[in-house]
Amino acid sequence: MIILVAVVFRAFLSPRLVRGARREAEKGRLGSMEGHAEMDMSVKHSGSIWSRLRSPEGFTATSD
Repeated sequence: MIILVAVVFRAFLSPRLVRGARREAEKGRLGSMEGHAEMDMSVKHSGSIWSRLRSPEGFTATSD
């Protein structure tokens, strides 16, 4: 399966596509998922892992 993915990746990743992606990255444009890395998903609730998971903060952090 890894070999298949590598072959398909190699077949569809043209040098033109790589150059275009590199130009966009150099412009510093953020992708659609970049903001998720900045989210603080820590749970401030104290107690055991189970009580933190059941808290509203824990539920939101887990579901997000």
